[in-house]
Amino acid sequence: MKQLHSAYTLGNLNVSYILDTETLIMGLRILSAQFENKIPEHREDLSEVPENHFFGEWGDFPSSWDVEPLVLVSVAGSERAEGFSQGQTMRNGSTARSLQFSAQEVETQSGKTIIKTTMVSSENLMVIHVLEFLEGTDFLSCSAGFFNESNHDVTLELLSSFTMGFISPLQKDDAPGKYQIHRFRSSWSSEGRHVCSTAEELELESSWCHHSVNCERFGQLGSLPVRRWFPFVGIEDTENNLLWGARLEAPGSWQMEIYRKDDFFHLSGGQADREFGHWSKTLSPGSSFHSGKAWISVVSGGIDDITAVLTDSLYRDVKVPHGVPAVFNEWCTTWGNPSAEKLSPLLKRVKDLKLKYFVVDAGWYADSGGNWETTQGDWEVSSELFPDGLKAFCSELRKNNLIPGLWFELEVVGENAVLRKKIDWLLHFDGKPIKSGSRYFLDFRKKEVREYLASKLTGLIRECGLGYIKLDYNETIGPGCDGDDSPGEELRKHLLEVQLFYKRIKEQFPDLIMESCSSGGHRLEPSFIDLMDVSSFSDAHETKAIPVIAANLLRQIPPSKNLIWAVVHPSDDEKRLHYSLSALFLGRLCLSGEIDGLSEDTVRFVRTAVDLHNSVSPVLSGGKSFRFGPEVKSYSAPRGWQVIARYSEDCHKLLIVLHTFSGSPGAITIAVEDSEDYILRDSLAEGCLKFSQIEDTIKVENLSDFAGAVFYLEHKV
Repeated sequence: MKQLHSAYTLGNLNVSYILDTETLIMGLRILSAQFENKIPEHREDLSEVPENHFFGEWGDFPSSWDVEPLVLVSVAGSERAEGFSQGQTMRNGSTARSLQFSAQEVETQSGKTIIKTTMVSSENLMVIHVLEFLEGTDFLSCSAGFFNESNHDVTLELLSSFTMGFISPLQKDDAPGKYQIHRFRSSWSSEGRHVCSTAEELELESSWCHHSVNCERFGQLGSLPVRRWFPFVGIEDTENNLLWGARLEAPGSWQMEIYRKDDFFHLSGGQADREFGHWSKTLSPGSSFHSGKAWISVVSGGIDDITAVLTDSLYRDVKVPHGVPAVFNEWCTTWGNPSAEKLSPLLKRVKDLKLKYFVVDAGWYADSGGNWETTQGDWEVSSELFPDGLKAFCSELRKNNLIPGLWFELEVVGENAVLRKKIDWLLHFDGKPIKSGSRYFLDFRKKEVREYLASKLTGLIRECGLGYIKLDYNETIGPGCDGDDSPGEELRKHLLEVQLFYKRIKEQFPDLIMESCSSGGHRLEPSFIDLMDVSSFSDAHETKAIPVIAANLLRQIPPSKNLIWAVVHPSDDEKRLHYSLSALFLGRLCLSGEIDGLSEDTVRFVRTAVDLHNSVSPVLSGGKSFRFGPEVKSYSAPRGWQVIARYSEDCHKLLIVLHTFSGSPGAITIAVEDSEDYILRDSLAEGCLKFSQIEDTIKVENLSDFAGAVFYLEHKV
């Protein structure tokens, strides 16, 4: 028998714990509070399905639904679940099914509610599920701890951060044709593509007698956590306009599962398991292991609504104002070959453009004949590139009221670096140093590695007065590395030490701005986003896809932490400048390019954009974004148009960022409720464009291919 064990109203969410009273397996259901009294009676079995007529002769008809365990666990040697599950999922084996509900306790303090649910097996294995809610938010955080209370070693091979089941409770049966799955793909210079699939397209229909397991397991292996997918999943009940979503903390290998064996869908995710991520961990008696965090929610609305809850609401604290100070990065000026001779003429121009940080990118350590991506690791300033030393150049920056910044790729060693000879400092796999392209990987589990890098980094910060460091990372370790535990577990330990290293640097230099870059956006996941002050959005520095990618990432990272690049050249005409600079209003501002050759008119235009960006920074620092326009299918040859409408938290301010691509319409109209109650305060747009507000809409006319425009509105007092 299945029954409601306990229920809690947490903000706009109702949280229900469902208990199977025969097996004592506990499950979790969340629902928007407004729908709780609309839950219909769900069918109990499949007796009404004609194909199952013969079950009546056998005894019982198949059940229509079951309770999915609150925490998914598997240990080595346990039995696997039936239904062709092996190779698809490690869930619901004998370990998970043996964990019986034991106790639940609730703590409330300082606006936070914490619900701890304990499950124990007859073999003295214990799991504690922790659900947290912070007053004023619309999401929940989840994590789990596994405790070996037995008298022998246990090898853990699966532990989920979250499971969320009974989707959708507003359906009476398996609801064919009424579910959509939302995910976000990612590849180099093409981050954040939204992918929406029906349950049927992913083969996630329940089988005719609920015997077969259907599971879509996806994720990422290695140390670039956003190389193929973002650690996000959403499932939508299209009939009832409800969308459940989850996001994972995932610095390394991770997995999500969309699982179905009966009428309901069940979502889960966490550390990539033994099958998917080469992960296991042996725990001695009395020891424990704790999962990473996940954030879950459900909204009445669409994909922009659920991503707003799971993105903007997660990262509210930003160290510096959003718009200014802005950044100049010389990467697209010298392309990996910076020198005092090349950079010194840029200082006055950067100051004139009202930028604050001047970042010297890769190559400052590479002597002539060297290469920026083969010599990382020694971190000695090139005397050929900076004959008076980097300190002298940084002093010149300070004299021009610019804060110096410097690029590092601390986690790797280039094949031509002297440090490469320290073989025992490198990560190994199967006894051999791990190498990808020209890069080896330093082993952050070793104290001597951390001490060496801390000495190099802090020495340059102090000597040069650095106020900004760009921390790049441009390759993946792969599935894992050698050590006492499994390759996947050793990779997790290594990345934990990487993050602790950066945390210690932040503690040592609290005013230092730290930028995360990983060949663009390959580390745009919650733990790295939260750790760093700002994250680079992509390596698509000059492509036509910049505004597309920047708009995509509004669903993954708050604009207040998302560094968007605009590369300007003396050859850029007015149209190209509008297109490039308008994209900056989808995040934080970073300029690059041949700025020393810009005409005075262009300099004034860029300065106008910087001033406007500063003015609209409160909207970017907090609020909610909505995307309008057709899906952009090709990023190398984009077609169509897009508009991002960004509202401030109180909806008193509205920022419209418009871009057209090939095949642009002549006019675009978007829905804006009470549009006539807003006043256009400022804009960055070609003079030929006509802007109007009519009857809950905003319309822009006289558009052409590859136009860009920004309109800033405020609500009438």
